[in-house]
Amino acid sequence: MKLNLKIYSILFCAVGLLLSCETDDELPGDPIIAGQGSETASLNFESDPFFGRSEAAGYSVTLASSSSDPRQVQVSSREGSEVTNSSTIVAAGSTSADGSITIPNTGATLAYDERGTFSAAIIGARRGEVTVDEDGEEVFVASGGDTVATTSDIATLEYYDQTPAVSATGLSYLYDWENPTVNDFDLEVIDRGFTGLFESSATGSRYESDVFNNTNPDGIYDFYVTVFDPVNTETSADVNSRLFTVDSDGQKTLLEFVIPAGTPTNGRFPVATFTQTTVDGNATYTDISVL
Repeated sequence: MKLNLKIYSILFCAVGLLLSCETDDELPGDPIIAGQGSETASLNFESDPFFGRSEAAGYSVTLASSSSDPRQVQVSSREGSEVTNSSTIVAAGSTSADGSITIPNTGATLAYDERGTFSAAIIGARRGEVTVDEDGEEVFVASGGDTVATTSDIATLEYYDQTPAVSATGLSYLYDWENPTVNDFDLEVIDRGFTGLFESSATGSRYESDVFNNTNPDGIYDFYVTVFDPVNTETSADVNSRLFTVDSDGQKTLLEFVIPAGTPTNGRFPVATFTQTTVDGNATYTDISVL
């Protein structure tokens, strides 16, 4: 069960360059329970085909031992001047729980071959109980001063400069490639029978992105790239490319391929494919692969 938590105070303040913070609403008393000492825990990010800025990255926390009370565990990150906090509840009698933390949208634009790095760590835990408030929402209420100094190694993931956002209306996609100031590419979606152009992204910028609408007919569809060049009749060098997709359920696919040197310009050619199948009004997307 996921808790809709209302946090009535900022939980912890860690000391250190990576995860330091300041708050005027600290928990009272000694941050280590008398006789309890400190506890080491582990933090791991979920394995995903890709992560992007402003995206919630899932994680799991595992404590060294269980407790007869629920425990609220805080995960914190510092990216430059940006501090991001997250918390999750480890149920009584358990040692693990899942949560998510948002990758901040900070820093300079990343080139095609660059990745951003996002790091986080567990910085504290406290015991308490889970109650239901007047709105029917589950709320964690901490026991006064019942805080355990809990730490973990730093967990790190890499993220891309820009990725597609989940859309309720279909399959979101984003196309990125090397040297966009030199290579002018557009991306289109055409059915396998080549009867119509269903989606077209022609922004004239580095990224080509759109949403394949789930009201389109079921079938096999292909992604096509068009290379625009008013001077040359073919490309002069290989161009590394990647295509990100994410469906309305958050399922991601990352495809990487090369537009080879010698590709004819000013014409479209297929690079990837997918299949849409609709059952009881729910569209799913399968067989997403490079051609």
